[in-house]
Amino acid sequence: MTDKLKTVLAIIILFLSLITPVTGLLYGLGRWDALTILLVMGGIFVAFFAGGVLVLATVKDFTWMTASLPFLFSSFYTILPDFPGPIDDAAVTSAGALITYFFALRRNEGTPKWIIIPLLLAGAYTLLGGSFFPGPIDEVVVDVIALLIASYGARTAEKQAQLAESAGESEHAPPFVEE
Repeated sequence: MTDKLKTVLAIIILFLSLITPVTGLLYGLGRWDALTILLVMGGIFVAFFAGGVLVLATVKDFTWMTASLPFLFSSFYTILPDFPGPIDDAAVTSAGALITYFFALRRNEGTPKWIIIPLLLAGAYTLLGGSFFPGPIDEVVVDVIALLIASYGARTAEKQAQLAESAGESEHAPPFVEE
């Protein structure tokens, strides 16, 4: 299977992680208590999200867009209604941030370590920041800003690595020492 096909399959599975939990809600109404419905919905989401991430993990040549898919879909999750409160949004956003960070490192080992900070701060904002605007608007704005900052850092590092490579330098080569 090609990387492009794997990426499309991962996008489909990640999209299903956002819409299939509704089946747990619809099935459970009138049959189960609220906690059981939430657990079933959460289990369905986790199963599909993990499946999408596992398909992404099989991609051999990551693009920056492919690497950022877990964070993007975790950001879409924050748009959904908050049933148990902000804790699930913060957990999903933070998990998406960590997975995206590891995929970015896999894309380019020279990816700066600091790009994890704005991604995780987006998850912390979801939990602690409160709402300045009605609904998930502020969370989406914070997530987009965090992703843009992280993308800028990753792309800058990649450009620096390409310049160093074209100049004949290697970050793994020992430094030149005059004797």
